[in-house]
Parts: sequence; structure tokens; C-alpha cells
Amino acid sequence: MEEDDLEPLRSLPYQRYGHTVCAYRGRAYLWGGRNDDYGASSTLHEFDPGR
Repeated sequence: MEEDDLEPLRSLPYQRYGHTVCAYRGRAYLWGGRNDDYGASSTLHEFDPGR
């Protein structure tokens, strides 16, 4: 693998608790939760471990 083939990291969701994570069709989805600094989150994040 060449350095030019690497994709830059995307921004990661902030640390949280009280969230939900589920797996569906080979991907993981994180929704909700809260953080003491940022408060509640209503954002849905999708993770594709195959990438």
C-alpha cells in the first residue's frame, strides 16, 4: 500500500454515554447518547469496518 492510497481519517463522534449501537448488514450504527460537555446528541453515525 502506498501513502497516496490512504484516506484521511474522518472526524469521530465525541465520547458519550446512554447511546445505542446496533449492527445491520455488516455495518454498525451509533445513535443518541449524551456527553457532559456537549449535552444530548440526536446524530446517527454509520461505521463500515470493511473500509
